[in-house]
Amino acid sequence: MITRGVEKWYLVRLITLRLRFDPGPRNNSRVTMWFVYILRCEDGSLYTGITTDLARRFKQHVEKTGARYTRSHTVAECVYTETCASRSAALIREAAIKKLSRAEKLACISGAQAPLGQNIEK
Repeated sequence: MITRGVEKWYLVRLITLRLRFDPGPRNNSRVTMWFVYILRCEDGSLYTGITTDLARRFKQHVEKTGARYTRSHTVAECVYTETCASRSAALIREAAIKKLSRAEKLACISGAQAPLGQNIEK
């Protein structure tokens, strides 16, 4: 442990600054779960997105108030969902899914392929 005067002062100052600028837990302290989902549209196309509330987001897509793509492509069903711990992880997973070919997406949806993103290189 640091006991010298200068180092001790520096450590106390560092902790004070960290406490001052660290917002801590937000007003609602529950953990937010993020979802990555794939929708199948009536024309057979696939749409990938992220959300914290699947039911609300699906309703938005059906009512044509969601993404621009689903405003012109009528949504038929939600065919794939996956949970993520954070928004960042969900965005990374969404990007990985969007990079897949249609055949790879369909294989993942049918369960013939391992879960997406396990072989993602950073």
